Amino acid sequence: MKLMKPSTKSAYLSLLWLAAIPSLNIFYGILNRPGDHVSSLAVALDSMIPFVPAFIIPYILWYPFITGALQVL
Repeated sequence: MKLMKPSTKSAYLSLLWLAAIPSLNIFYGILNRPGDHVSSLAVALDSMIPFVPAFIIPYILWYPFITGALQVL
């Protein structure tokens, strides 16, 4: 079975979609303001899950990993 290499245009389009995530996060921060009709989606289970600072590392490394993986394609 022969693997087809995606075109450069396809790779750049994938990277563009990946770049949309940080920009959506910016808009979320701007628009997520408390107002008259605010609902909390937190449940009791949320308060039982401990915060482990070391778990931040995989999240930070995720963006460069995906960017590099898409460039290899």
